[in-house]
Amino acid sequence: MKILRSGVLCVALLFVFAGSAMLTALPSMLNSIPTTDVIASKTATLMFTYYKYESRKDIPSRSSCVTGIEVGIADRFEIGFDFVNDKRFHDDGLYPTSFNFKWKVLSEDKDKSGFSLAVGSYNIGGKSVSDNAYKASPYIVFGKAYKDFRLFAGYQANLFAYKKIPVFEYDSMGEIYNSENKDNSGIILGADGVVIKGKYPVTGMIDYYCGAQPTLGVGLYQPINSWAWTYCYYKSVDEKLGITPIPASHWGSIFYTFHF
Repeated sequence: MKILRSGVLCVALLFVFAGSAMLTALPSMLNSIPTTDVIASKTATLMFTYYKYESRKDIPSRSSCVTGIEVGIADRFEIGFDFVNDKRFHDDGLYPTSFNFKWKVLSEDKDKSGFSLAVGSYNIGGKSVSDNAYKASPYIVFGKAYKDFRLFAGYQANLFAYKKIPVFEYDSMGEIYNSENKDNSGIILGADGVVIKGKYPVTGMIDYYCGAQPTLGVGLYQPINSWAWTYCYYKSVDEKLGITPIPASHWGSIFYTFHF
């Protein structure tokens, strides 16, 4: 219930700040989950991202720049590629150099369907670093737009490119008494809405994904003409999970979009 209350509170605050502002175009993901958005045909977005993972007993602090590109190659279809600049970041199991794609099956406006629908996958072709990573992470996600905000819900396999995650349970003395490799697929939920109005509105984003390590993410996004920036933070909602390969993390990105 603690997890649920925290999520409800964050979503409620987002909607209060949203007021009556209109939504702006977002990248094709929130903090860590996909949306139903796709890049327009004959359009590309360059992404320059800095990842910083917080220290944990099991994984020292790690950081790396990640250079990416997303390309709209047809109506409602995009492909992308992420390159991890620091090989140690990849080899330590923190983020894979990999491909991705998304197909927007239904458009809420154009198809008059009452909701949007997209399917795709992250982390395609990532070089294996263990039996459980890296794995392709296919998903299906639904979206619904309202006047001041949007909601997303879906299902994603192998979250963060991990098929299973080792979860350790501790006794009152801090000693491990049980461990289990848990499946890391699950439901994904998200919402976004404008939190600061103006010529270049700022959009607030919140998402939550289940799996072996349920995680809550919050972030901000602002487009400025052909450029945009975003900052996101996500963290496990249950520290009792103990040692896992996914520590809390910060990431910031600069985007540049152009047509060809």
